Amino acid sequence: MPRPADPHQRLEQAIRDLAAAIVDLAAAEADARASTSPPAAVPAHGDPDEVLFTDEVADLTRTSASTLAYYRTVGLGPAWFKRGRRAMYLRSDVEAWMVSLREKSLALQDHKRRQLMR
Repeated sequence: MPRPADPHQRLEQAIRDLAAAIVDLAAAEADARASTSPPAAVPAHGDPDEVLFTDEVADLTRTSASTLAYYRTVGLGPAWFKRGRRAMYLRSDVEAWMVSLREKSLALQDHKRRQLMR
């Protein structure tokens, strides 16, 4: 394709070329993710039925205990239950929640990449 003479047209063409390269890269990354094996059902560390307290979950998820308390009040965060006055979590529920956050994040990134091509 001939190179446009106008600097604005050259800039627009460069932006279109860059957007196309980004979409190609995103497609290659998606193919690479699809070709890898799914994660094991049971994580390599910890018993999936292990009961964790709020402080342990906060350490595992790198959030604060008060953030987890807020998540419980608004219905976000991992599944939890109470025994007496203490909130408790199953390790498998916490890990499943973290995986779902990652999947949502990847889906959002793919959506944003597709928006570039519109």
